[in-house]
Amino acid sequence: MVSSMQPARKQELPVLAIDIGGTKIIIALISDKGDMIAREYCPTLADEGLQPVIDRMLASVDHLLGLRNIDSSQVHSLSLASAGIIDMEKGIVTLSPNLPGWRDIPLRKIVEERVGIKTFLLNDANAAALAEHRLGAGKGTSNLMFVTVSTGIGGGIIIDDRLYFGASLPFKNSMTGDSIISDADHFFLY
Repeated sequence: MVSSMQPARKQELPVLAIDIGGTKIIIALISDKGDMIAREYCPTLADEGLQPVIDRMLASVDHLLGLRNIDSSQVHSLSLASAGIIDMEKGIVTLSPNLPGWRDIPLRKIVEERVGIKTFLLNDANAAALAEHRLGAGKGTSNLMFVTVSTGIGGGIIIDDRLYFGASLPFKNSMTGDSIISDADHFFLY
């Protein structure tokens, strides 16, 4: 199954990009040309639970925008990337191996309501594959496979300039899936 996601249309407003990782959250303000305007990090501390993670992330968004003297109305949209099985159509983190207790979390709705701008949610490895294809080492290529190794292992595939998804869950919205490494001898595929 090939995504209907098309390359971003021309815009003048920057976008917010948030990567929710197992150990840290990265928030970046990106220009319409793909240049990073500003970036902020905060610890995930996922074992504190869902609400403290979301509160910390959104406080960091407010701080970053405040430092740049930008109001959320001056931001085109917000893109969230999270490890795990993501239902992109519903905006739900179905299950995340790196975020204990994150099961069936309507993250897109939560963030969109709190920040007040159009929000998108996708698997972090797919987001990384798209970024490399459009702005990084894969720019100008039609096909690309991206593998990420961090708290876990994941991947994204670009075929004919489009993000590729599996036909059914758990790979419907993330073709290669995500794994979490618990120790040197074991890993688990989600």
